[in-house]
Amino acid sequence: STPSILREHKSMSSIDSAASENVLVLNAGSSSIKFKLFSLVLSGLVEVAEGQVDKIGEGKGSHLKFHNKTMGSESKADKMIEGIKNHHDAVEEIMKILCDPLHGVIPDAQEHIHLIGHRWVHGGPNPRFHGPVRVDAEVLEELRTLEPLAPLHIPPALMTIDVTSRLFPGNVDQYVVCDTAFHSSIPAHAYAYAVPAEWRDKYHLRRYGFHGTSHLYVGKLAAQTLGIEWNQARLITLHLGNGSSATCIRDGLSIDTSMGFTPLDGLVMGTRCGNIDPSCVEYVCRATGQTAQQVTRTLNSGSGLRALCGPNDLRDILDRVDSGDPDSKLALDVLCYSISKYVAQYYVALEGKVDAIVFTG
Repeated sequence: STPSILREHKSMSSIDSAASENVLVLNAGSSSIKFKLFSLVLSGLVEVAEGQVDKIGEGKGSHLKFHNKTMGSESKADKMIEGIKNHHDAVEEIMKILCDPLHGVIPDAQEHIHLIGHRWVHGGPNPRFHGPVRVDAEVLEELRTLEPLAPLHIPPALMTIDVTSRLFPGNVDQYVVCDTAFHSSIPAHAYAYAVPAEWRDKYHLRRYGFHGTSHLYVGKLAAQTLGIEWNQARLITLHLGNGSSATCIRDGLSIDTSMGFTPLDGLVMGTRCGNIDPSCVEYVCRATGQTAQQVTRTLNSGSGLRALCGPNDLRDILDRVDSGDPDSKLALDVLCYSISKYVAQYYVALEGKVDAIVFTG
């Protein structure tokens, strides 16, 4: 069951984190880690710090941003750090900034972090992952078997859990919350693939959907902002980043989403191709002599915006568009057209009754 410490929270401007029970939440993406620290006080769960490390392993230096919310705006840190090769290094930098004498909120991570929550990309077909799951040896082994379903995300997420397990050996509970959980409400006509029954039943081929924690959070926040009951909300949510997806929400439930069996499907993304004719894989294999695994790896990490214009970071692409680069302009146009098609599709699915289109990243 979900620990009471994971209840909904609100922000406060001042709190003694060293005297409270604290929850660290880590969101490991393919090239970034976002993190927040919460403290449990009498009024509930309070956000005391947030930050992110991005451009991990890209060889140009990584970017660390941190905001201590107990001290005001002057407690922000924003710097480039060399040598962050992977998510292991990034987690260690996160622990350093949380305990930093100038910017940090706790004096010692091992003594003042009591629970860790991990965003996990793919729960597979097992219903146990439709809600938060405590990490133990059995769960971790099952999570490892899911790597082929999300080859960009699961290795860094596993690395993140491995390093937190090493830093907090046995004395801190860790939970995973799967991106696929929110999409477990998608009806069969939206998740079923028109492939042989054996593929669907034995190999569990179907649309799973991802970024569920993000779509659920921003959907609820939008409904609250609009003064709409969550169980009556009709929304189109767009999670746009290096990985991107769209979700159609009716009456507070996900009824369709752009990503499919893996996060490769759907919108054009930073390094992922999005929608593509599956026959392209066989054709490229025959034409180049590459294996299906090699081609799939390229579709995941060497395609998308990167393949169209060079960079995969939209900030860099927008700078190039402003400078008149035609390849970057094409990449931006392809991305925007890809998004607009899904918005139109979900507008129809909601019968033209849409409370809001919600953007996040």
